[in-house]
Amino acid sequence: MTVSSSLGDLPGPGPWQRRPFGAYVLLRKLAEGGMAEIFLARRADGEGAGRDVVIKRMRESLVGQPDFVEMFRQEARVAASLSHPHLVRVYDQGVSEGRPYLCMEFLPGEDFSTVVRLASLRGEYVPVPLVLRVLADAARGLHHAHELDIVHRDVSPSNLYVTYSGLVKVLDFGVAQAGAGSTASRPGSVLGKSVYMAPEQARGGVVDRRADVFALGVSLYEALTHVRPFAREREQAVLEALRKGDCAPPRALRPELSEELEAVVLQAMAVEPSRRHATAAAFADALEALLSREPSAPTRAQLAAHLRASVGERRYQEKTAPPPFVERDPAELVPRRVEAGPGSRRAGWALLAVAGGGVLLGGLAWGWGREPVEVAPVPVVSRAAPEGVVPEVAPAAPLEPPSRASPDAEREAPRGEEKASARVSLEAADIQRVLARHRARVSPCFERHKDDLPTDEGDVRVRFTIHASGKAEPVTEGPLADRPLARCLESRLRRLRFPAHRGGSVSVVLPLGYRVTR
Repeated sequence: MTVSSSLGDLPGPGPWQRRPFGAYVLLRKLAEGGMAEIFLARRADGEGAGRDVVIKRMRESLVGQPDFVEMFRQEARVAASLSHPHLVRVYDQGVSEGRPYLCMEFLPGEDFSTVVRLASLRGEYVPVPLVLRVLADAARGLHHAHELDIVHRDVSPSNLYVTYSGLVKVLDFGVAQAGAGSTASRPGSVLGKSVYMAPEQARGGVVDRRADVFALGVSLYEALTHVRPFAREREQAVLEALRKGDCAPPRALRPELSEELEAVVLQAMAVEPSRRHATAAAFADALEALLSREPSAPTRAQLAAHLRASVGERRYQEKTAPPPFVERDPAELVPRRVEAGPGSRRAGWALLAVAGGGVLLGGLAWGWGREPVEVAPVPVVSRAAPEGVVPEVAPAAPLEPPSRASPDAEREAPRGEEKASARVSLEAADIQRVLARHRARVSPCFERHKDDLPTDEGDVRVRFTIHASGKAEPVTEGPLADRPLARCLESRLRRLRFPAHRGGSVSVVLPLGYRVTR
């Protein structure tokens, strides 16, 4: 079963990129919120080099606001102190380029709100046993945090995460309270998703672990009925509904639910904290008791299979796809100058040496970079993996020695003849030939956007991912990546066609040297 037609408004991951950030290289933007950006990244050196991770980086616009910086650092301290199978794991924290960040484990999957919404769009419900499994596992993770005097305070379906291997994780301790029984005092701690807040939290009063139990109950109610029990048009009406506990019982919306399940939901959502489950573990125990009545308990594999079928194969492959480029050494991810003298053996076929020779255009000279740049092949990657686990990539194969090619080789082969006519490998000489032929295509970008250039002489680094068909995906790296010059270059370079070849994609970094004359 696929539901690709229901995914049009779901944000997918951004395009592949290569941007250094401290000890990491950012590979792809996964999400973006009001406070931070989330990237798939890879550690480039040191302990854990080559491991795929997630970098949560504070938005640049908030760096100068001390209250938000302190909130971010508090999240880092709290998250780093937690270690539990149902809580997202934090590896590292710090500041790079003046921006605080968190480094966390990479878990391909979907937040639970997406799972519920997709079921609603299909006119279905997530099977009750799977819903109970997700909420029980999340409650176990939260109980671990509660035992360390940490209250999450922002529990909702969007902060419950289901991986493609069937694991459940609680995310985002951004407004967590460390130390039981205190009141909210930091910015944003009483704002946010008020429809999931316990009444005492919405009033700005003292909160403890039972506030998270209330939010778990509301999340369970929503997953079972597709209704947010306290959603109203005005914020004041939301607070009033929370104060009175004004919501329909779950069975009024979905009569087939059992009375015992309804009782668990309503107890967790009790207005008075003393009437709720005393702990998140007690809430989880109540759900486990209901699951014990099922003919067979739901497994991780069943949860994983449901998630994959719900989102469809296209989105699954998009979310779990490994980067289309792989270096032999993770340290190669960090852009750096490559030194190779005339007598260096590395300046042969394994390196792309693009000569200088700037062209003067209206007071602006530029040319393809004068440094040799390594061309790294990408091996074929198998996408078949059990239970949605991201497959590991095979070791990189060496480049084939160069061979002379005909001038017509760089033209893209017709679709039906590509396999027969494609050469075994893409060689440095082939890339040089295409770039030399099309220098004039990018010259106008430097002339039109020379105000973007920070110095009178330098280079703009462009990473090409060249696919087997010969099509290229250029991405500008470095400080000019977000400037109009970069967009112009990428637009024009995207039209280049390299020789079709076998063996997967090739990743090439090309420094485009320039010199402004006055």
